[in-house]
Amino acid sequence: MATYYTRPEGRAGFKGFYKRLIEDGDDVIAKLLTPFATGSLRHLLSDEGADLLADEALITVFDLRLLEPDLRPAAAMVCSETVWAAAARNPKPRVLVVDEVWSIMQHPEGAAFMVSMAKRARKHQLGLQFITQDVQDLLSDDPTRIITGHSGRALLQNAAFKLLLQQDAAAVATVGEAFDLPEELQRWLLSCPRGDGLLLTRGSRYPIRIEATAEEADIVEYRPWRYADS
Repeated sequence: MATYYTRPEGRAGFKGFYKRLIEDGDDVIAKLLTPFATGSLRHLLSDEGADLLADEALITVFDLRLLEPDLRPAAAMVCSETVWAAAARNPKPRVLVVDEVWSIMQHPEGAAFMVSMAKRARKHQLGLQFITQDVQDLLSDDPTRIITGHSGRALLQNAAFKLLLQQDAAAVATVGEAFDLPEELQRWLLSCPRGDGLLLTRGSRYPIRIEATAEEADIVEYRPWRYADS
């Protein structure tokens, strides 16, 4: 896009592409891209060198809650690619945590990107943590779940560690088959208390209990109104 839409007057990249759509009267595509050109999402596809990780902090959170649901997968992929680019450019120990990874994996390009990153991240000292509430979103071959090919399973196969928390009765059989769990452990996953889980490493299984310190609990359960008068 940056090459094809380069013009003598300097119009290039996404900005030039969007301007060309307006000039050509392609209102349908232009309308779809407007949030990324002039709206609140304009920094995601900016041609002006805006770095979402400028002055990189110890913890950076990309909060997508206020985006329209149909825009979140694209924004999540852009944020993930930003971290990937930073890792490739300046390798140092980092961890990228992707919550609700299925939202990216339901699109072919997103699924391919995530699997590729899972295979190559270690070379750039980048650790990956993928989170999903329903593991069937990554395991199911049901075409209605829209996971492309076997990308979900490929993502899991590249994970050195997998943590299974309490499972729903509708999902536990699929989980048991995918991770080769005996019926005893499947039953345990149905009733294990909050904070307990099954840690899977290569060839081993460990029942564990996760206990947060007071400081960790305060961060995880942060509520702004607690500090309104402080």
